[in-house]
Amino acid sequence: MKKNFKKYIIFILLIFGTFQSLQALELSCKDYGKIELSQDQYRQVVAICDAEIAKDQQEYQKKKAQTGNVKVEIQKLDQKIKISQAYINRKIARANLLNRNINETKDDISELESDLDKIVDSLKKLFFWQYQLENRNRFEALLSTKTLSEYFQDVRTIEYIQETIAKEVKEMKDKKVSLERLTFELEEKESVERQLASEKKIEKSKIDQNKKYKNELLNVLKKEEGSIKVSIQQKQRTKNAILQKLYTLASGQKVTFGEAYNILAPYEKRFKMDTAFVLSILFQESGHMGRIGGNIGQCYYNQKNSHGNPRGGYQVMKNTQQVAFKQIMAGLGVDPATQKISCPIPRDGSYGGAMGPAQFMPQTWLGIRKQAAAILGKSPAKMSPFTNHDAFIASASLLKSNYYSKSCSNYANKNKHIMSVRTLREKCAAAMYYAGGNWFKYRNKYGQSVVNRANRFRADIEILKS
Repeated sequence: MKKNFKKYIIFILLIFGTFQSLQALELSCKDYGKIELSQDQYRQVVAICDAEIAKDQQEYQKKKAQTGNVKVEIQKLDQKIKISQAYINRKIARANLLNRNINETKDDISELESDLDKIVDSLKKLFFWQYQLENRNRFEALLSTKTLSEYFQDVRTIEYIQETIAKEVKEMKDKKVSLERLTFELEEKESVERQLASEKKIEKSKIDQNKKYKNELLNVLKKEEGSIKVSIQQKQRTKNAILQKLYTLASGQKVTFGEAYNILAPYEKRFKMDTAFVLSILFQESGHMGRIGGNIGQCYYNQKNSHGNPRGGYQVMKNTQQVAFKQIMAGLGVDPATQKISCPIPRDGSYGGAMGPAQFMPQTWLGIRKQAAAILGKSPAKMSPFTNHDAFIASASLLKSNYYSKSCSNYANKNKHIMSVRTLREKCAAAMYYAGGNWFKYRNKYGQSVVNRANRFRADIEILKS
């Protein structure tokens, strides 16, 4: 309801002329999408859309940069998490190894204690036997079957065994003490390793939380980035819809941007030429106030012209071009004196004479029309530089010839370290279209201008396709 009300108010204000400038309404580009306006007002809308799109694109690039920075930060956090987890794993593995060593040492201690118990039992028995032996009286010893020397020998043997066992017991007790000390040290080391692992887990947990926050921020930025992108596309659609109403030819044949694209697109693969590039040339040659063909010229071939000649007396069209021009007009059944052509441009020379929306010079047209006629299945003599379809196809034919020429190939190969081969070829082909053999002089001023516009048109065409 609010949208319809807003459109109604805009319509009333425009009808009654309350606002001469649309900027005064402070409305968005998208608000004008379905409102009928005058051509001047449409051009204002295009300017508004261009300004808003440029602003949105700046914001989009800013968001894109922020998104990229957050992605880099997340990658760094992932690396930190990976390093921390590896550290934790090492410490836990080390602690587990120490734990196994502790358990093995404790097993050794238990086994040692068991052996000690057995030895102590044996020692007790020996002490008992010794006690019995020492408490026998000599008379009992003499009545024994053993000799006296054998009796003392038994006593010494028992004493030797006792000493040996006592020594072994001492060694085993010392070993036990050593093992217990080792167990204590291992337990201390295990505790340290587990403590380090625990601390690193806490640190990793903080990194994980930071990563979670960054991912949430990344999602927000992506949504904002997507929203701005959609806004740009909507405004571009609005702009293109308006441009379709403005892109007409001076001959009265109304050709929208989409219709001009549709004329050329079916031949794109055959020409091996980008349609946006051909459209850019057409706009460069005859574009005026947002219209292709808006500036095809207001002069006549035999009109007197003083541009570039202080003494005056020059005709608009050079004599060498007049012969070709009359031949073309005769084939079309048109009086050459009644056909408007381009006027001279003082900075570029003393003569005019370019024809139609593609601004062909007569001799150039005669040279290319046969090739274009073969594509269209027409008689070369019936090909007209003033007809949209014929002029567009001929323009594409000439650009293809220029693009794949030896001059443009050499220029592109020589300078491909500076920019792409495609851009260099397009600059050369466009400048050659404009200045022929003198193309090198105009490769940047004219050629680059065509390339820049072609890049903008490519974005417009993608929107038309969608």
